[in-house]
Amino acid sequence: MEGGAATRLSRLRRFSALIAAGAALQLALPVHAQPPAGGELAVLQERARELRLADAPLWRALLHYRGDVLGPGVTSLADEPGFFLAEDGKRDPQAELDATLAAFFDPAARVRNGEHPQCAFVARFHWLREELGFDPDGFRADCELFEQFRDTIAARGVTLVLAEAFMNNPSSMFGHSLLRIDRAPPGAEQAESDLLAFAVNFAAEIGDDPGYLFAVKGLTGAYPGYFSVLPYYAKVNQYGDFEQRDLWEYRLDLTPEEIARMIRHLYELQQIRFDYWFFDENCSFELLGLIDVARPGLDLRSRFRGWAIPVDTAREVLGEVAPVSTVHYRPSLATRLRASSNALDPDELALATELAEGVAEPADARLAALPEERRAWVLTVAVDRLRAVRRRDDVEEVRARILALLGERSRIPVQGDFAPAPPRPAARPDEGHDTARFRLGTGFRDGDLFLEARVRPAFHELLDPAQGFLPGAAIQLFDVAVRYRPEDQDVDLHELVFVDIQSLAPRDGLFSPISWRFRTALEDRLIPTAPRDELNGSLLWRSQFGLGATRAIGSDALVFGFAEVTTDFSTRLENSYALGLGGSAGVLMGARKPLGLEVRLAYTGFLAGDTRSQITASLRPRLRLGRNDAIELRLDASRDFGRTWGEVGLFWSRFF
Repeated sequence: MEGGAATRLSRLRRFSALIAAGAALQLALPVHAQPPAGGELAVLQERARELRLADAPLWRALLHYRGDVLGPGVTSLADEPGFFLAEDGKRDPQAELDATLAAFFDPAARVRNGEHPQCAFVARFHWLREELGFDPDGFRADCELFEQFRDTIAARGVTLVLAEAFMNNPSSMFGHSLLRIDRAPPGAEQAESDLLAFAVNFAAEIGDDPGYLFAVKGLTGAYPGYFSVLPYYAKVNQYGDFEQRDLWEYRLDLTPEEIARMIRHLYELQQIRFDYWFFDENCSFELLGLIDVARPGLDLRSRFRGWAIPVDTAREVLGEVAPVSTVHYRPSLATRLRASSNALDPDELALATELAEGVAEPADARLAALPEERRAWVLTVAVDRLRAVRRRDDVEEVRARILALLGERSRIPVQGDFAPAPPRPAARPDEGHDTARFRLGTGFRDGDLFLEARVRPAFHELLDPAQGFLPGAAIQLFDVAVRYRPEDQDVDLHELVFVDIQSLAPRDGLFSPISWRFRTALEDRLIPTAPRDELNGSLLWRSQFGLGATRAIGSDALVFGFAEVTTDFSTRLENSYALGLGGSAGVLMGARKPLGLEVRLAYTGFLAGDTRSQITASLRPRLRLGRNDAIELRLDASRDFGRTWGEVGLFWSRFF
């Protein structure tokens, strides 16, 4: 398998080298015959106008045109000048089509990397030739680079791949999607040869920028994004081994012609820049463009304005390119490791951990005392743990330790893999709740009746129905709530959550991840008026950041604790701000069951600005009514500014 992958990767690398030297190569390629006379070209252009080809769904998809928000025009999402042959081709589909036809019949024309336009834009050429019926023998460039690209990929199927969320990387908090170009035809059984396929990925080119800088530049479109074609096993190693993310593979039902059309367009996209935007023009959104080319008329990208989340775009693809031929679950190394370690007793697991960390050596007497099968199992778990956490250690040291453990394992005459296969999750990512949420509720706050309406465009909180989502992970963006108080007949902004992220990553005998949370929001809080005698609601901007730890209790409960920093800003506070230190602790239970519960207790001591102590407690039972409906009871108690008050509310949530 490795030899075959290396051969195909070598071919792709040779193709890249040819692209880099393409100017010299393509100038030497023969161009046959002569273009049609100017009058004949004008006839073709006029015929294209009569057929309204510039308005055809495939032409719009090939040029990545998208309807403007204001006005009837269109603008291409591509930001590479060399992608267009007309001066205003980015905004004028008809001018681009006219210029494209002219370039196709100009023997001297050369575009990026020195290729003739017939080759550099092979999908456009193939379609226009079919629609207009011009004779390919009248003038045809030799497209050796494209043919090598096509033959190397050898596409006979396409699979949509979803990688679960990776909470410790800002660019992957919503998950990631890519396409796998399969060599086996649709309907064929999944095989290890899938690893030898090629993966089509779209990603921002961020260089060495740290995560916080990505968060800023990714929100402002400051990064270039490019399509890339890589061996699929490299992406499996990246997501499944390094980042500990399970993969879901959905084989799509595309015809051979649709697949061929996608590959032709993928060739056109080599080295083409698209400005990368974290929320909308991201990995999952841009891949929809390839599906739109494969099956013209879907216009999948037009369905997403403002944000595009991988699981949402996947649902759109699966709903249109259906039925899905097969769905395959590929557990990460960490998932497989946990499954195999569960079969070890505590002493064996401790020994495997010590071997992985270098505390114990392969010659350890405890290992020698084990039966051969158990000894082989312990060594296998130790090697897998080293592979799973090797980023934290020196590469050379880890490599030497792995070789020593594998050497010891090779001396045990027991063959086979004893590890039990990880159980497949009960729900796939696409079977989880929709990511937008509308909520209605009523209750009492400090004795006053309120009615609340709340809407959140994305994505998931801890007590939302957890099927299909990463346990203990929550991201909410732009969650806004308004409340109506009948007593005052006022409608006020109650809360505007800009960002609320929580990662409850459980620690165990194998892994020791850090749990963390960040939240920044405008909140309507009860603050006493001067001289601090009467409580009144007032907007306060609160930000919190916490680091902590989480433990799993049984199979369905997480116990967590955080040390936190809190900042408050409001004109109602002394000195208009407050800076505090504190912590919170809680339990999350039944997230995957119909009845769930979250209990949380928090304390903050404000040491600067408006100095005081604050204690809050909350109890939140939730009943799931279906995939997209839930009812939640919320009981809150607060003591702040020397006063105590409570809130009780009943809320219905609808996901859409």
